[in-house]
Amino acid sequence: MSIKATFEGAFSPPPSRRIQRPVTRAAEALADSQMLRDRRRASKTRDETRSRIRADYLELPGLVLTAAQAARLWAIDHALAVDVLDELAASGFLRCDGDHYARR
Repeated sequence: MSIKATFEGAFSPPPSRRIQRPVTRAAEALADSQMLRDRRRASKTRDETRSRIRADYLELPGLVLTAAQAARLWAIDHALAVDVLDELAASGFLRCDGDHYARR
């Protein structure tokens, strides 16, 4: 028998002896906070999102964003960001220069 064959399985525990770590309170709290964050994101309606985006553009006069940046900033779906930004551009509140949305 070679040395390699002797030590081949010596460094890994057998499958039946794998250690299962208990879930800690910190891990549970993190999972709960992520679930709450996801619920908050899902519960945002189009009107709430439009109001928030309008308010932020009013508060920050030089704000110029792409749809992808807006989606990340307001933690919304990219498609929703495009729809709301296009609505605000169609209403005359924003102007769209290529990919960028800015206040008129």
